[in-house]
Amino acid sequence: MSDTILKRENRVNLYLAGVGMQLRAAFHRTNAHKLPGKMGELREDAICSFFKEWLPGKYAARTNVIPVHQGIHDFDRELDLVILDDHLGMRLPLDADGGVTLVAWNDLKVQMEVKSILNEAEYKKANTIAGECKRFGLRNDTQYPLSILFAYACEDEFFEHLRETMLCDSQKCDIDVIAILGRGIYFSPSHTRMVDQIHAGISDAMVNKDGHIAETRMIQQITYSGRYAPFEQVGDESDASVLFGVMAAVANSLDEKSAADELIMAAKRQNYSPVFQELTFDERLQAIADLDWSVLDSELKRNLMRVRRWDRESWNATLLQHYEVYVYKINRITWGDKVPPEMKNKFMAFYGEDCSLAERPDVVADTFEACVQAAVAQLGLDWLALETLDVRPEF
Repeated sequence: MSDTILKRENRVNLYLAGVGMQLRAAFHRTNAHKLPGKMGELREDAICSFFKEWLPGKYAARTNVIPVHQGIHDFDRELDLVILDDHLGMRLPLDADGGVTLVAWNDLKVQMEVKSILNEAEYKKANTIAGECKRFGLRNDTQYPLSILFAYACEDEFFEHLRETMLCDSQKCDIDVIAILGRGIYFSPSHTRMVDQIHAGISDAMVNKDGHIAETRMIQQITYSGRYAPFEQVGDESDASVLFGVMAAVANSLDEKSAADELIMAAKRQNYSPVFQELTFDERLQAIADLDWSVLDSELKRNLMRVRRWDRESWNATLLQHYEVYVYKINRITWGDKVPPEMKNKFMAFYGEDCSLAERPDVVADTFEACVQAAVAQLGLDWLALETLDVRPEF
């Protein structure tokens, strides 16, 4: 790791730590205000100013916004803070001082609820608004913004309850990202790619090629099979870590997806373990074709044995059948119609001419598919291309 990267990372952390101090100062300065509404507005303005420092020029951060849409359903909520495409669309200030603004729903990229001290009541309000935003987008057949809950602080007792919800009942939370200064930032299960990017300091495209990430996600898929996966924390509880996670989440929600890549790769030390070093698709196929197929065989079996938690012979037999299906598919994607004769014979021995399965318990199929996905990713193959192949061979 070069000294240059270390210095760069430290400078980014110093900047974000400084922003955290500014936010905390704004939080304490506003305690003198007698009107709770005005106090909340000033604290929203403070986090809004942070966004204005680094957002690309065509985007804007605005507070106290009511979105409107041409669909048949109305959205009557006022949102604390939004990130929106400010280049096109309508902006209509409703107050003389511009305190509340109407904006076009389709221009919204991020919706953020800002809380001074998070407690159960404030969390429920934020979660309700996040759910309404998603349902509104679905009813009108349009996009809906990323939902972030940002809090300056959190009640100790409620934070323990919130952690339990994020770990055990994530399906009850409609919020995408929960960020609390001094407590950490947490991403919902639907944003695991962003979590992987931030942890590894790599681009979105590089996530697909990283063997360690593929294996980790495969294990998680098996672990939470039939259950909801938990929220995942990124970084530590420091203000700098929380704010960097917020920046990455916001950047990833913009139309220019490269913005998040540039931010993460500029600020984080890379931890990248590609299966093949930046090869083209044809080069990857050739590299795999040159492998001894015992390598693929052992790789698949290694993943399979890691999750072998059953003893019944029928399950093992069914797993073996699935194993042969996917090995055959991988042969097909590598060699096309020139599948080795021994593979054809082995396939026919298991399935007969109609290639039918005697039994396929869903849990076995799902578990095995996860194993094979990890093995395929580690070997650099395109899983989607693999899935589109016909299982039945052309004899």
